[in-house]
Amino acid sequence: MIVTVATLLVVIVAMLSLYVAKIGKDLSVQYPEGYTVLTEENAAQNEALIEKLGYGVTSFQKYLRQKGIVSLAVNEDNSRQFRLIEQTTDLTTELKDLEGVSDRELNAVAEKLLPNGYAYLVRRAGVPYFEVHTKVKNGNESYCTVQFITIKNGKYYSLNYYGSQKSLSDAERTFAISVLNTLKIPESGGLSAVITRGGTMRAVYLVILSVAVLLGVVIAVVLSVSLIRDIKKRRADDASGTFKIKRRRK
Repeated sequence: MIVTVATLLVVIVAMLSLYVAKIGKDLSVQYPEGYTVLTEENAAQNEALIEKLGYGVTSFQKYLRQKGIVSLAVNEDNSRQFRLIEQTTDLTTELKDLEGVSDRELNAVAEKLLPNGYAYLVRRAGVPYFEVHTKVKNGNESYCTVQFITIKNGKYYSLNYYGSQKSLSDAERTFAISVLNTLKIPESGGLSAVITRGGTMRAVYLVILSVAVLLGVVIAVVLSVSLIRDIKKRRADDASGTFKIKRRRK
């Protein structure tokens, strides 16, 4: 019976861990139609396109790893790009999460995170993002970029849009924000981080409460079975007329 209870406890703990791990979904974003999405995993299948970008497959994969680029999406003529970045730094580990931080405190964070400042502070699904506008030069050409940067679960996340114009138009900014609206950042797999959000916290509490109730039932059953066995054994001893005498040690 003890072995059975121990096995049940292991199963319950495993189920709880699995539930917590599955609360968060993978990092994802929906790129517009007509864009080819490149990752470290599918680089070999897109060798021709990668060569047009000036890389070989191996060097491209190395570049993605070094920059923390989860995915890179390009349109047909490579005049526009999106890059989704995920990194961990000492600063992100210290700050952990921008959610719940006041706008005044966010300005202080921006001074550490963004030396050149930011244009706007936008919020999507309650998540604050620093919107950064920059210009990039590539030889004789220059083009605009807009980055949406946040910190969540102790990690740095950035969705970067690279346009073909020298300055960012309102239409391009709206286009970039439409992609940002599809960005889903997972919850942390750890219990302490998961319970920081209201809905998820209630779900975890329900699981913990259910486990506690189940453990109480198991313990009650074990005690009841043990008590019944003792009663049956005593009745059997009484019926047989046998009894034991405890002797004192001399």
